[in-house]
Amino acid sequence: MQAALWVAMWTMKYDMWCKMHFFGEQMHQQMAGEVVRTRGPKNMLDMLSDDFTYEDAQAVRIRERKKNSNPSQQLCMWIERGYISRDDDGIYHKTSTYLKRKQVA
Repeated sequence: MQAALWVAMWTMKYDMWCKMHFFGEQMHQQMAGEVVRTRGPKNMLDMLSDDFTYEDAQAVRIRERKKNSNPSQQLCMWIERGYISRDDDGIYHKTSTYLKRKQVA
């Protein structure tokens, strides 16, 4: 039983050491209020204005060097998730729910 406790404590300490070793500086900067840029996919919806066209979405995909520049599937997914709506003129609008969610974050 004592050995299992020792292994558990060692594992926890090693895990914390690894996190601080790899992410410590980034965590320190965030706690200090600095903006920290991390790698990873960007939110393309945030790159678009609150009202945008199909062509605007396509331009963002091209600028972000996506393999497929056709935004149709992405636009359908955003509509399904309630992030955007489309009016009769073909203009897309970010929903109030999405905009509120982004303000909180």
